[in-house]
Amino acid sequence: MESKKHLYIPVKTLDADDFIEGIGILELAICGVSLVIILIISVILAKIFINNLVGIGFAIFSTIVTVSIIRRDSSNENLIQKIFIILRFIRKQKIYLFERNGEEIS
Repeated sequence: MESKKHLYIPVKTLDADDFIEGIGILELAICGVSLVIILIISVILAKIFINNLVGIGFAIFSTIVTVSIIRRDSSNENLIQKIFIILRFIRKQKIYLFERNGEEIS
């Protein structure tokens, strides 16, 4: 008699190697490029406002925002991909108008 083996499907298996959870090679490269741009802008802001605290504050805030936007979650999507999914969903929705006793109901 044949023994039946169950198919094992692993849960939450990511398709990329991550250095830190949600941050792989691509995300690290994007964060590195954005960090260079952020540092240049923060130095310019510090010179314009003649205050280093403005530049440091901008650098910290921008770095936190960049990492939170780029980082992937357990479903392997980042914030930008989720926004595109929501926009695509909203565009595909159909609105059906119904009439009852001459008035329109949506």
